[in-house]
Amino acid sequence: MVEEPASSRQVNPARLRLGKGLHDLRVGQGWTLHQLADRVGMSVASLSAYERGTRGLSLDALATICRAYDELVADFLRGIYPYGSREPSEPDDSPGDGHTPNSDEGQS
Repeated sequence: MVEEPASSRQVNPARLRLGKGLHDLRVGQGWTLHQLADRVGMSVASLSAYERGTRGLSLDALATICRAYDELVADFLRGIYPYGSREPSEPDDSPGDGHTPNSDEGQS
């Protein structure tokens, strides 16, 4: 089996959203990737891959990055996944209430 090059693989939407959140947080602080790398003890390449969504990161890595910004992981995640939001690629498979609107309903 031949593995596809990384550039041709589809990027996970959750990683993209997480990466954009990390990027926005860093840029909002006015930090470069090099400055963040020095603060968290990670490589610029790793941090860049996290921000681009091409590499997943562990909860420990996320916690380390969030600590550098004095941000709680839960608050960071709430910021990028507001309550009730869904990934664009997730189908809405919720069962709902089973009620279908009827054009006769409400008329007397």
